[in-house]
Amino acid sequence: MIMTTKTRRAGLVLTSALVMAGCTVGPRYQPDRMKVPEHFTEDEHPATEAEIARTNAELKDWWHRFGDAELDRLVDRAISGNYDLQIAGQRILAERALRDSQASAWYPQIDANTTNGDARFSINVDNWPIRPGNPANRPGASYLSYGVSASWQIDVFGRIRRSVEAQER
Repeated sequence: MIMTTKTRRAGLVLTSALVMAGCTVGPRYQPDRMKVPEHFTEDEHPATEAEIARTNAELKDWWHRFGDAELDRLVDRAISGNYDLQIAGQRILAERALRDSQASAWYPQIDANTTNGDARFSINVDNWPIRPGNPANRPGASYLSYGVSASWQIDVFGRIRRSVEAQER
């Protein structure tokens, strides 16, 4: 079989693409694995309502047992500055939006634009040859411009994938 220049070129391009695809940046992300017991002691001995109420009452102000004014001040400061659940939920949604923003780079980007306007010629400028009619005529010109563009960045070196993984952590 005789290789033509086109066949060689296609083989070179294909080989180059395969080599470049193997050059992904960074190690493959592996989340930490936690060892979780199969059974918890709470499953075998559930707490009664009285025990739960007593424990909640004890935990409500446990730090007062130390009798330390500085600790009381620090705990009061922490409680007053604590974020409520709604703010925490909004932060989670914001992080998801950032992750989705990073992941959107995987898809083609499409842009469309239009521009329009009007122009009037000045009487003070000697441009009457471009005006139809006589020099006293002040015609206007309208213009309209529109366009569509599309782009797509192929994730050859894994930059987009790694940025999404970093945002998910």
